[in-house]
Amino acid sequence: MREQDALARQVRRHLWDLDEAAFRVARQREADKSRHMHAEDVYGHRTWPLVDAAQEEADFRAKLAAKKAERAAVRRARRQAQHPALYAKEWEVVTLDDGGSYFRNIVTGDVQWTDPSAPTTTTTAATAAAWEPTVDDVGRTYYVNTATGETAWTTPEGAAMEGKVQVDEWDEFTTDDGVAYYVHRTTGDSVWEKPVAS
Repeated sequence: MREQDALARQVRRHLWDLDEAAFRVARQREADKSRHMHAEDVYGHRTWPLVDAAQEEADFRAKLAAKKAERAAVRRARRQAQHPALYAKEWEVVTLDDGGSYFRNIVTGDVQWTDPSAPTTTTTAATAAAWEPTVDDVGRTYYVNTATGETAWTTPEGAAMEGKVQVDEWDEFTTDDGVAYYVHRTTGDSVWEKPVAS
């Protein structure tokens, strides 16, 4: 668990750095553009475009904060699904006058009718079904869980695509005899017949 958390922190820091680098590149492009005069009005007068750097900075910081909050919510949901017992103490039972009850989270203020500490098979099934294959810059296939943001190099256990064959993941090779065989990019498995999509 600690290794996964450390890796997740590294990935989050890397994504944060990429966002900041992209913002700086965009800001530099705007600065370069503003150094040159542009004909903007109908009379052909040359004017300087106005750039509100303070507003751009504030907008960027707001976007980063929103992304950070979104990623934190996804991480929290993933951890809550993996370790429901740890998060059960954050919920209190509120009893109504008519004898009914609901659950209130004392940390976030969320309210729900179902017991959050009870295991939910629908959440686990939905999370398992959310894995989809993705190809990186080098051409290797890895898997991304769209519900939790997790990534894996091997097909995750319980993933919905487990029985499916991805035809584009197989490379064709020829033996010295001229017979074709196929090798899976990720697993290294080899077969004589070309796999078909299932």
